[in-house]
Amino acid sequence: MAFLEQPRAIPDGQFTSTVYGYIRDSQFDDAIGVLRQQLEERPDSRAALSLLGHCYFQTGQFELASQMYDQLVRCYPDNEAYRLHLAHALHKAGLYAEASEAAARASGPGERVERDAATLQFAIAYDRGDLPACRRLLDAAPPDDPDALANTGCLLYREGEYAAAAKKFDDATHALGRLPQLLYAAAVCHYRLRAYGPALRLVAEIVDAGAREHPELGVGSASEGAAAPPGSPRAAPRSVGNSQALRDTALVEALNLKAAVEVALGNPGGAAEALADMPPSALAGMGSDPAGGFRRLNHLLGLASFPPEAFPNLLLLYASPAHRFLDLAADVMADNPALVHSLLTRELAEFLSALVARASAPDEAFARLDALAAGHVSALRSLTKRLQDARVSRDSEAIRAALERYDDALARYTPVLMAMASIPWERGSWSAVERLLRQSAEFCGDCDAWRLNMAHALFMQARGGRGTGALADAWLIEERYADAVRHYQPLVVRAADSLLALPAIVLANLCVCYVMTSQNEEAEELMRRVEAAEEEADGPGGGGQASAPRLHLAIINLGNYEFGVSRVLKSLEPLQSKLSTDTWFYAKRVLLALAEGLAKHTVALRDAAWEEVGAFLAAAEAAGARVPAAFAGGGGAGDAEGRSVGEEARALRGLLARLAERRY
Repeated sequence: MAFLEQPRAIPDGQFTSTVYGYIRDSQFDDAIGVLRQQLEERPDSRAALSLLGHCYFQTGQFELASQMYDQLVRCYPDNEAYRLHLAHALHKAGLYAEASEAAARASGPGERVERDAATLQFAIAYDRGDLPACRRLLDAAPPDDPDALANTGCLLYREGEYAAAAKKFDDATHALGRLPQLLYAAAVCHYRLRAYGPALRLVAEIVDAGAREHPELGVGSASEGAAAPPGSPRAAPRSVGNSQALRDTALVEALNLKAAVEVALGNPGGAAEALADMPPSALAGMGSDPAGGFRRLNHLLGLASFPPEAFPNLLLLYASPAHRFLDLAADVMADNPALVHSLLTRELAEFLSALVARASAPDEAFARLDALAAGHVSALRSLTKRLQDARVSRDSEAIRAALERYDDALARYTPVLMAMASIPWERGSWSAVERLLRQSAEFCGDCDAWRLNMAHALFMQARGGRGTGALADAWLIEERYADAVRHYQPLVVRAADSLLALPAIVLANLCVCYVMTSQNEEAEELMRRVEAAEEEADGPGGGGQASAPRLHLAIINLGNYEFGVSRVLKSLEPLQSKLSTDTWFYAKRVLLALAEGLAKHTVALRDAAWEEVGAFLAAAEAAGARVPAAFAGGGGAGDAEGRSVGEEARALRGLLARLAERRY
């Protein structure tokens, strides 16, 4: 093939070999630059149009590819291959109606063209969600068509028949070979069936084949970097671009599926390892780079074709307690009603709508969540009865199926319950949170999320507990702390080998509970274990990095410091009967130490703690107006003997007010 005029950058007589060399080496951008220049000089060049269409398609520029093939179809209407290429490009560009029309016009003397056109029509109908049309196309397919086996598997998967779909994909691999896409499809079916072993074996086969046949993709290079010397930063994964070779290997899909399996097995470290070779990872990076994660998810939604999970994931992350971008979630749902209808289940759409309403109408949101929870509870009771019947009949298969359905139902109910509990929590009604959670103990009592939030509710009640009498109050407070220990402790025991994986606030609160229930040795032992875990993580062989400081022990110490100050102040209530020269002597030493720490920026207080200290000093100023700050002849320095507790409290309040102004 030769062109009339050749660009100056390419030597005479080497134009064709240079262009095909670019394409052979996947340097499609270089080829596009040369071919576009040639097309400007000769707009009707069949070779330039054909090669540009191919290069645009390979680089994911499907609309531009469709323009090239459309021009070729107009110039060469008898070439059915161009019609199929046009339909394929339109399909990839998300122009389903135009793609279906172009595929319908493709016909030829051989069966191959008709089969390719029918397969493409199936893919278009499948992506549009037109399952009846998919079924009609499969019924019309020849019985010996191997593509129909794979397409039948796809349809069965969409209909939720995962076991039958896996069988069809297995049959297709016997007819077409162990193609990565077929292996991945079968692996997804096994994942849906919770058969994680077969799923991981198929994923391993895909990854091994991709690494062996395409070493240029560097699969495993990033994970091997995890074994670098301790303290050295892990090398960033090398981008290989969105090449056709990468798409053909199904490596991205396989490694994402492996990460999903690891998450399901409770191994987040394994999930991160699986994604190490596949940047950028929107979900995996949400903890360290939420802005980047949101940007990537929004980018996916802007594509003509995107993973259907991206839309609900984006909404759930926007509405999650960690981010609370409720306005953004509302905007996305309002701007994409078609996606809400097609990609969200009715239950999930109602749940998200209730979360969004929580910001402006919490009572309405609570009522909507309560209605959702009632439906979940009814389903859980029904499944409990089915599970009991299966156990009575000793039907192991029925027991397994009932347990799976029960676990799924419980996983859907728990977020609704926690969203309900968050509404009284935000109002500071800890007892209401406890009552709500206790109502669900029948179903959720063994769930970590339930235990954690119940422990938090009990802990907050103990910290702010009030009773009708001092003795009853002290007894109730200690009971709340002891009950909180019973809920915190199992979480810590299960994480004995990975304490730093727990939120630091869990460890800090448990230490406080130990102290308040006279279990000081347990508190000290827990702090020693946390310190040892941090030293091990940062030391040789721990994989620690200077850029990832360990803050658990610091948070525990700071939390206990703030708690200790609070307990000293509460111990003097009521001030009218407990404030004296003796008690003030010890209380002011604590407050002076606090002021020194604040001045040196070695201590930080939350706003609530500042308010508590300020309120205490204001009350002490009034109650101590006639209480001497020091005993006469007690050896105090300066003129302390002439001052009252009220005067010293006022001076301390002024000092802390100045320190508070310097916080920001």
